[in-house]
Amino acid sequence: MSKVFEENYSILSSRFAISSFFAQSLKSTFKKKKWQEPKDWQESLKLHEVEILYVYGLSLSFDRVKKWLHEKKERRVIFFEDNPNKLNLFLHQEKAKEILEDPQVYVYYLISEELFLQDIALNFFSDKVLVATSKKETQKFLNLKSHILKRSTFAHYYCFDRINASKLFINFLKNVKKLPTSFYLNKLKDQFKNIPAIICGAGPSLDLSIKLLSKLKSQALIIAGGSAIAALTKQGISPHFGVVIDPNEEEYLRMKKNMDPSIPMLYSTRVHPDVFKTFKGSFGYFKAEIGGKSETWLDKALNLQEELLDKELLDRSLSVTSTCIAIAAYLGCSHIILNGVDLAFSNQKLYADGVIDPKDNKLNLANLISIQDKNKKPSFTSITWMMEGDNISQWAQKSKHKLIDATPFGYELKGVKKMSLEDFFKKSLPNKLDLNNHLQSSIQKASFDNLPSVDLLIEKLKGSFLRSQELILQIIEENSSCGEDSAKTIVLKLELEEEEAYQYFLYDYLYIADNKIQREKLPTTKWHLLKKSLDEFLASF
Repeated sequence: MSKVFEENYSILSSRFAISSFFAQSLKSTFKKKKWQEPKDWQESLKLHEVEILYVYGLSLSFDRVKKWLHEKKERRVIFFEDNPNKLNLFLHQEKAKEILEDPQVYVYYLISEELFLQDIALNFFSDKVLVATSKKETQKFLNLKSHILKRSTFAHYYCFDRINASKLFINFLKNVKKLPTSFYLNKLKDQFKNIPAIICGAGPSLDLSIKLLSKLKSQALIIAGGSAIAALTKQGISPHFGVVIDPNEEEYLRMKKNMDPSIPMLYSTRVHPDVFKTFKGSFGYFKAEIGGKSETWLDKALNLQEELLDKELLDRSLSVTSTCIAIAAYLGCSHIILNGVDLAFSNQKLYADGVIDPKDNKLNLANLISIQDKNKKPSFTSITWMMEGDNISQWAQKSKHKLIDATPFGYELKGVKKMSLEDFFKKSLPNKLDLNNHLQSSIQKASFDNLPSVDLLIEKLKGSFLRSQELILQIIEENSSCGEDSAKTIVLKLELEEEEAYQYFLYDYLYIADNKIQREKLPTTKWHLLKKSLDEFLASF
């Protein structure tokens, strides 16, 4: 075997063991061929805002990408190859050494697509991702591209949440104090049987249904999420429920545009606490664990026995729409009708009227995905909307609940029945009800039972954070003198893992911190980063 192969194989083995195993297994059957690849695959790449570039197919034509890669230390190139002979041939090329030795380059042999997707989701967190190919653009590549974008996006949002957990904790503490004056939505299971629900999103097509919606308030439970609340009330329509979950200040700024402060508002503990300033009606907490393990702690501390909203739907949700669907299903609504849920930029607009300033309600094509909408017309969407649409589609196909897509434009929800709002209500003829009275009566019966003192629970939690802080300081000190594998360190770690603060709020931060250190080449340890994060949590009390 050639000296070039042996040298390259040695580098591959030290950095990418699994890939090297398959290259080694082909040594005896290798037939030397001339290296071939498209020379211009790099030319059309738009790399300006990209952090991670995935390339399907190993490549030696690396000059343009290499220049971009080394401009910032956070950037990565990930080659993934599914042809073992191509991997073997690559290792026979002298130029491969430069690529294999580059610490910002990773090489995967695609033994299993699922294992590859799991690995990149665990190790590469970014929403600034580009997936390219140095081969011909096949359907297999397009499928892989879609899966990579979805896994990367979900991993990015999860990691972003965890890295910023101490900031979200500020929202959590403030919102928990609203519980004594809130009603408890999970007590209303199946209280709206035989009543259809209309889930209103803030997509551009919402404007087309405004006149009809105003006539349906006595026939259907109207639920609006986030920006749709402002869009509807601007047109004089007050939904029966508003739902707010977004932790960012933008949620508060949108809610300031709400024209009916009396709407019953359902909230997650993640939501930006200033949204409560914009409403004067009833507030309802719903048990769904949207806030992750922090809400698991809360539900346990409050001894809330009622079942969660649909966890399978919400675990993969990236927008408030799925939360609204889960609420309607929990309430027992006979049909769940999606309206204004475009999940795309219909008619070149971002939102329905009334959400943002009209001059800003225009389409910017950067980082968007070109699609054919449900009417086979050209449109644009984002990877997060595609993921949300696919999540809803999968849920609808498995669920016993009847989901109907009445949004006339936008991303196609596969397997979901399409029917206009007008047609549904002509055919179904639901009874006219005094839904507002039914709603208020239900809310009055949904108070919390024997709610313990929230202030005492928070004080107890603070004590756990303080003990965790002391344990981490001891671990850092022990590591500096005796190493991380010392008997004392192991005992201290076990004590830390028993603390509620660690179990429900810091549980995966060591892994996140370790990844952050490696990615950004930080001169610190995961324990120091954990200590810093814990200090930020304590500053929130």
